[in-house]
Amino acid sequence: MEAWVVAIVVLVAVLVGATIPLLVQARATLMSAQRLMDDTRPRLSRTLDELHSTTQRLNVAASTLDGRGPQVTAFFDAVGALTVQVNQLRGSVKLASAVGAAIGPAIAAALQAFRNAQSANDETEEDDDDTNDGGDPATKGDV
Repeated sequence: MEAWVVAIVVLVAVLVGATIPLLVQARATLMSAQRLMDDTRPRLSRTLDELHSTTQRLNVAASTLDGRGPQVTAFFDAVGALTVQVNQLRGSVKLASAVGAAIGPAIAAALQAFRNAQSANDETEEDDDDTNDGGDPATKGDV
């Protein structure tokens, strides 16, 4: 036998040896795909039935709205106007909260200062009462 014939037989044997695992893997992949399609078919059928039902309901809803174009337009215009008013209110609330955040600490500080001044005034009046009795505060109740 010639050397080139032996080389061709060896190459064919190597190719067949490499192709067999590929064919086995391809068969397993195709079987897995077949199982997936078999499992998915009922769910797909249900989904298509639901889609058909939804489409019918949308068609009925659209047919009821066909003659009510001006009413629908008026509704969306009212919603648009309401949106503008809500946005203006939101802007006012933001402004009020910013003003409150700026003035709030000042008001709290003023109240604290007022309380401190009031408590200092009360302490001064108690000290004046103790010294105007002309005696020792410890002997105040002994008569």
